[in-house]
Amino acid sequence: YFREARQALDAGNYSDAESIYSNLLPMLTKTRTSNLSIIELLNTLAIINARYKGRHDVAVRYLGDAIKIASDQKTLNFVLLDLYQNLGSIYYVEGNWDDALDNYRTALAITLNRNDNLTVKNTIQGKINEVLAAKALTANTLKSINPETLNPEDAFSFFREKAQAYMSFTEWKLAEEMSKKSLEKANLIGDMKLKALALNDLASIYKEQNRFNDALSTFQEAANISRQQNDLKTL
Repeated sequence: YFREARQALDAGNYSDAESIYSNLLPMLTKTRTSNLSIIELLNTLAIINARYKGRHDVAVRYLGDAIKIASDQKTLNFVLLDLYQNLGSIYYVEGNWDDALDNYRTALAITLNRNDNLTVKNTIQGKINEVLAAKALTANTLKSINPETLNPEDAFSFFREKAQAYMSFTEWKLAEEMSKKSLEKANLIGDMKLKALALNDLASIYKEQNRFNDALSTFQEAANISRQQNDLKTL
């Protein structure tokens, strides 16, 4: 079952992978499989729902279950670092700054207590700084921006920045949605350089989802536009 689920996930069949993993969960619980295996399965289900299906509420529930199991058994506390980071990332993408900070700071406390290397600590601190910056920016601007009220050029930048933010947190479904919107704005503007940039972003997102045929055709379209525009930098 695990092999079948992994194959479905690698092929981009996320619904099939989720179904198989979900069916495995009660089986593992019933057979008294190690709690570590159950935690890993819950974390995988959370990743599928958050990254590929945009179902953050479901992902949060899975991660909460995993954290409870790991917290109740001291020998499993070592997995809490990744679980809290994943939870923080979900809240960050949602714009829930306070919950994102709580979870990232919990992750930082774990790594400080474990005396992890400086790279791990700096990575988590960097995420905390990013949330604080986003929170400060939100406090000084409108809480919610309607991109449809922006001119096409600003809307293109808005959607592209959103896509890149989602990409940095491996939220591929949301990144794809924002990238397609930036492509729509580039087409509306009629700027071929912007179109090539949007296509290049979209191809990278496809690649990360193992959708290699879509990635290749989209990369080729972007490259052809750049050649026609003699835009060697984008190419």
